[in-house]
Amino acid sequence: MAQVIRCHEEEMAPFWSLLWRVRGGWKPDLLALRGPVLIPGFILSLFGIWRFSRPPRRFADQMKLDLRGAKVSEIRPDLGSYGMGSPGFLGFRLESIKDSKSLWVVATLWNAVRGTTVNGQKVIEAFSAEERRHLSKHGHIAIVALAHLIGSCIEAIGVSSEAFKIRFKKSGGIFYELLIQQSKNESAPGIGSQKSKPGEHRESLVNAIIISQKGKLWMQG
Repeated sequence: MAQVIRCHEEEMAPFWSLLWRVRGGWKPDLLALRGPVLIPGFILSLFGIWRFSRPPRRFADQMKLDLRGAKVSEIRPDLGSYGMGSPGFLGFRLESIKDSKSLWVVATLWNAVRGTTVNGQKVIEAFSAEERRHLSKHGHIAIVALAHLIGSCIEAIGVSSEAFKIRFKKSGGIFYELLIQQSKNESAPGIGSQKSKPGEHRESLVNAIIISQKGKLWMQG
């Protein structure tokens, strides 16, 4: 099964922003060794630039959030970091038509594209370069690129324990339906996950779909 990965979102900001960030659940993390352009966070803190972190907000808990009509401006199949690479979160950057603000909707699943389809077809980002060459040569499976969704607007979006669905509309009346389901053969190496067994509890996808302002997500150990 695809494992829901625990993470927190991070932002670098002036220390005085703590005055209003605490209300949003942010806490300063002054000892983090990582930082932008290889500058350790604790050095930046000496100049008044602090790293803030908080648990991500679940999409299902944002009762007042209406994403219908929001435009897809960017898609990333490699969001998130654990220091040596990416866990492969799938993120959609959305631009609001109402207030021109942007946010990310992210599936925090290990290698999320493996369990993703668009109009019933596998997405090309789920395959390695070697796999893509094999597919193009033999044509055993229909695949589509997530890039086709950029520029489209959200018609509907919803998540349940077993599936996450987004319906997109593009100019010309073209519709796409993206579906993310729990995969039965993907696991996160090195963090104690195994293939699911009959009767084994599978964590709800509701816990995997989160909202982030900037998409800066750090995987918890």
